Amino acid sequence: MQIPNRLRGWAFPVILLTCAGALGALHAPRPGGDINWLGSYRDGVRLASAMHRPMLLSFDEQGTSDCSRMDAETYVDPKSVNLLRDVICVRIERGVASLADHRFAVHSWPFTVIIGAHGNIVWQKSGYISPVVLQSVLSASLQR
Repeated sequence: MQIPNRLRGWAFPVILLTCAGALGALHAPRPGGDINWLGSYRDGVRLASAMHRPMLLSFDEQGTSDCSRMDAETYVDPKSVNLLRDVICVRIERGVASLADHRFAVHSWPFTVIIGAHGNIVWQKSGYISPVVLQSVLSASLQR
């Protein structure tokens, strides 16, 4: 495809800015740091079952102080992120219809559930969870 003469001087800066913007979007801070969050409970259950791994469900409501605090502290802590690499992580936003809302009777946010590799509920807690507490529970869940 030929670039018209009147646009030739603009082609390189436009391409450069587009690429820089795309790279910035890829590395922009996102909730939960570098954790690979799934957005579907069903997908999480299927993947956890197929891989024989525990699953962490994080019921979240954007804008609440405890949810924001967990994103800023717990889910970016290097030890937490390292442990969560061996766990299927599912984030369910408040207001998104999910089977998990009914199964776990979520009435406050954040609400965190850890399900063992065999499908049993290992731990659940409403409210803020510090990195140290999450790491302790995850370590025990991964050893089972």
